[in-house]
Amino acid sequence: MSASNPIVYASTLGKKQRFDQLGEWGLAALGAPAFLVSSFFLYVITQLWPEIDKSAIHLGFTVNLAICLLPVGGFAVVAWLFGCIALRCHNLLFERLFQ
Repeated sequence: MSASNPIVYASTLGKKQRFDQLGEWGLAALGAPAFLVSSFFLYVITQLWPEIDKSAIHLGFTVNLAICLLPVGGFAVVAWLFGCIALRCHNLLFERLFQ
């Protein structure tokens, strides 16, 4: 495929690649930021959770506590998602480079 045909070139730019089709540098470029994002959101959760726990013990489960738990739950989902991406990239790099 050459870049001289702009229609063919533009139509192949949007093709999805699987993780195992990426090269080592592509996996590293995708996995490292995913690990950093996951670590950041887990750090935010660990800083917020003691205060939420204290308020839950003293005040009980209230509507305000439930509203506070919604963003923390969202942070947990984001951390899990990016952690899974980082783990997949790590496993593929480990398999290719060390086995």
